[in-house]
Amino acid sequence: MNRYERYQAVPTAPDGSPEAEMVPGGPPVPEAATDAAVVNLPAVVTIRIPGGKAPGEVRLYVRGTYESFIAYSLEPLDAGRHVVVVTSRGERAVQVEPTTRGT
Repeated sequence: MNRYERYQAVPTAPDGSPEAEMVPGGPPVPEAATDAAVVNLPAVVTIRIPGGKAPGEVRLYVRGTYESFIAYSLEPLDAGRHVVVVTSRGERAVQVEPTTRGT
């Protein structure tokens, strides 16, 4: 499984109905609502990310300035941790994974 397959829609109903939920939480975001400019950019956690469905915040340099985004991660990440954006969830929210830089 590559790192992007973890975020694919998975059935949530016991009967396997098409209802889906993104892992670790929330409905799939239409591609038009995502922000492709932030994907694969490095960022720094500014507000601790508890992991799972609870968000934190990251700051990254994009479009010539620093911007803050709501951030989700599969694992808890403390403030100051270096991460990389793996996908945009739309509405200024991103999915991140830790990097080995700055740990």
